[in-house]
Amino acid sequence: MGKYKYLIVGQGLAGTVLSFQLHQAGIAHMVIDNGHRSASTLAAAGIINPITGRRYVKSWMIDALLPVALDTYAALEELLEITLVTRSPIIRTFENQAQENLWNESTSRPGYSDYVGGGLNPYALHTHPSYGYGVINQACQIQVGQMIVSYREFLEKQGRLITQDFNPEDVQYDSPVQTVADHTFEQVVFCEGYKAIHNPLFKDLPFQPAKGESLIIETNTQLPPAMLRDTVFMAPANKQTFWSGGGYAWDKLDEKPTEDFRLQWMTKLEAIWKGELKVVSHKAGVRPSVKGRRPLIGRHPSYSRMILFNGMGTKGTSLAPYWARHLLSHLESDTELSEEVSLSRFN
Repeated sequence: MGKYKYLIVGQGLAGTVLSFQLHQAGIAHMVIDNGHRSASTLAAAGIINPITGRRYVKSWMIDALLPVALDTYAALEELLEITLVTRSPIIRTFENQAQENLWNESTSRPGYSDYVGGGLNPYALHTHPSYGYGVINQACQIQVGQMIVSYREFLEKQGRLITQDFNPEDVQYDSPVQTVADHTFEQVVFCEGYKAIHNPLFKDLPFQPAKGESLIIETNTQLPPAMLRDTVFMAPANKQTFWSGGGYAWDKLDEKPTEDFRLQWMTKLEAIWKGELKVVSHKAGVRPSVKGRRPLIGRHPSYSRMILFNGMGTKGTSLAPYWARHLLSHLESDTELSEEVSLSRFN
């Protein structure tokens, strides 16, 4: 039997990053996970995109988020002895003059110059012509699936992983100590992703889980070292395969790929790509999205030893490292949680 300060429930992106930061700080903890059976990040591309949306605006807090994310993933690369980060620009295509004008207007504002580049479109020979394009710098892709699997192996070697399901209803919420798998824990941090909607402690929070799907596509052309954002996203996986995915399905929340998505997405890709396309793999996952698109972080208002770290949504790759550090500072140094992410904003 071991005694630990924290038990982390779930080892998706959020649980992995939080565990790693606890490891860096030398804080005793364990992780309980059922083998990633519902981790949406296994289907994600792990893209960090500094300029997003139809109005080409900077991602929320990107100036603060990006350095912490890159530092965190670099440290994980060193610990796990793997390569996780690929830095490459994003080619953002325009369909018409209005889009190009909006791009020029938006990216000419103060604070945008570090994220905007120039040069030739490396996809010009491979795609059907677009009206024009812009270049987004400081974008990168994180190999989230590989990170989660490799970090799981690290936890196993350290004897800090409990492989089983966790039922929140088995927790004694007001007890000073929780006993799980013959170990004792002072506090529990829930990093369950969209499964939090079934957690009696947090199920009333405004989660808006959404199913997404992704394809790995093989082509007969060598891909350039850049990502492409046309009507859909394309991110190279290696020299002749790329990731593409998206979609928001609110009604059927499961991890089962659908034929409808595959057919619809391939139609979109074939309208962009000149060469051959072949589906190599097809995955699905449910994102832990939240009303307002901000994370949900903090202690339960009635049971202070029960903690939530969730709601990273579609931008979890950039959000998780910064907000894990923020939560850790709150738990260990009693610093105040930002109102923008605190659970208290919904009390």
